[in-house]
Amino acid sequence: MTYTVTEQWRADRLTRGTRINDFGEQVVVAVRPKAKYTYVDLAPSLDSDDVTTDVKFGNDELVSVLRTKNTPEEQAVITLDYAQKRAESQAREVLQHTPTERLIALVQSHDARQKHSRRNIGGQVLDWSSGSGYLELQATYDVYAAVDNTRRRLIERFGESEITWLSAMTVVADERSRRDTLPSSPMSRSTNGFSNMLEDLSLWAWDKFIDQLRWLGSPQIFADELKRLERLTPLEEQHGV
Repeated sequence: MTYTVTEQWRADRLTRGTRINDFGEQVVVAVRPKAKYTYVDLAPSLDSDDVTTDVKFGNDELVSVLRTKNTPEEQAVITLDYAQKRAESQAREVLQHTPTERLIALVQSHDARQKHSRRNIGGQVLDWSSGSGYLELQATYDVYAAVDNTRRRLIERFGESEITWLSAMTVVADERSRRDTLPSSPMSRSTNGFSNMLEDLSLWAWDKFIDQLRWLGSPQIFADELKRLERLTPLEEQHGV
């Protein structure tokens, strides 16, 4: 059957489209329409271990798909599998390079420009563009460092086979939601503008993290994951320690 990109369903198998040579015979695992474009997550199969491909289509592009209706149980498995893979992909993408490594790369880039310049280009390693991007990266890394530490703690308690990146993100988001989320009083703000900027960036990074979680799946996924973790028996109890 032929549909516009926005009419695709999760679990549709894409058989023909504008760019079939690149994306044919792949399974649709998520459809995210925007104003002019639609982002479609594709995987080789529903049970593939490969990270899904995020493909950008125009909203008016036509595609042909094979559509089968999944049982609620099958759909729940598909949805959870997608959420787990996307969660791991997001975490590894952020954590693959530390802020220190990124800063060193910026310094090396500045030094290379100076080396090939006939004039002194100055000492501004972090400008309006690279500086803001670096500070955003640093704040985002701190959020996922908290996720990574939570994942390590959960693995130590329950074992690696029971814990996924989605498990850690769910716990971190739950702990975050239990904190006082009221904005701080203007009277308590530091007189140091840079300190205030770092605080604002941290809040921005956490808000972005929570928003990205909403794209991973329905609230029920996270509620079910919290319940599953509550039912797990710690390793020390399993071994009678």
